[in-house]
Amino acid sequence: MNFIFNKKSISFFLVVLFIGIPLLGLITSDLNESPQELSESQIPKNTYESTLGAVDNLGESYLNIAGFQEGSVFTYSTLGTRFTHTCAILDDGSVSCWGNNGQGQLGDGTNTDKNTPTQTSSLGADRTAVAITVGTSHTCAILDDGSVSCWGGNGFSQLGDGTTTDRNTPTQISTLGTDRTAVAISAGYAHTCAILDDGSVSCWGDNDYGQIGDGTTTDRSTPTQTSSLGTDRTAVAISGGKYHTCAILDDGSVSCWGFNNGGRLGDGTGTNRNTPTQTSSLGTDRTAIAISGGAYHTCAILDDG
Repeated sequence: MNFIFNKKSISFFLVVLFIGIPLLGLITSDLNESPQELSESQIPKNTYESTLGAVDNLGESYLNIAGFQEGSVFTYSTLGTRFTHTCAILDDGSVSCWGNNGQGQLGDGTNTDKNTPTQTSSLGADRTAVAITVGTSHTCAILDDGSVSCWGGNGFSQLGDGTTTDRNTPTQISTLGTDRTAVAISAGYAHTCAILDDGSVSCWGDNDYGQIGDGTTTDRSTPTQTSSLGTDRTAVAISGGKYHTCAILDDGSVSCWGFNNGGRLGDGTGTNRNTPTQTSSLGTDRTAIAISGGAYHTCAILDDG
């Protein structure tokens, strides 16, 4: 009996040996194989990475870096909503809006309120929208060529076209500067700010509280560059509150300007600021990766979530 048992055991062992060794080879070869590295073309990159290079310091992955657009969680805003109307960019790059239209903020060539999504008039020959923002009664969009088009209420020149005339169809703003294009945009109550492709910030519209950030309280009917964001600093994200503006800079710090009642600028005071002013500490070694300004307050997501 013992002989028979041992013979079966040997047979079983040989079967395992002949089958197991090849399988073990496959497993170990997979374990020992070096990870496949993505080619540079496969890594999500922002079109404007070269001009916002310092944002590389804000994260360890191209998927979580503030300011990056393509392939990033920080994408262009394709939906804008505020007090009385909403606009969305559709998958073909056109814009559809609905809600109050008393000042033409739906951009469909009328001043009639719409209770269903209504396509705006033409954005220009072969032009599509890539980012959109809405103010109280106006709308602005970055187009695929980096230009900006706005429509709606313009009593404070928030459309940036050099006038105070309301527009019920998309109207291209005045120049952003020689060879400059917009990469991010945000509207406040009656002002609009954009980050340009060189990382500077340009604003237009209502400036009663310094929300344009140019060192004055004079309304601006065309895009006007804000005062310095700091030595060698550039903006990577921006948000317009009701009467204030805040931006994340390329080192992850936050700078705000405008109306400061209630401390919405975060600088430890209630004093209005007409130039970019750094907020108080975000915490030890903490940086901001996303920001949003409300009517009376501002909030930021930090790098630890």
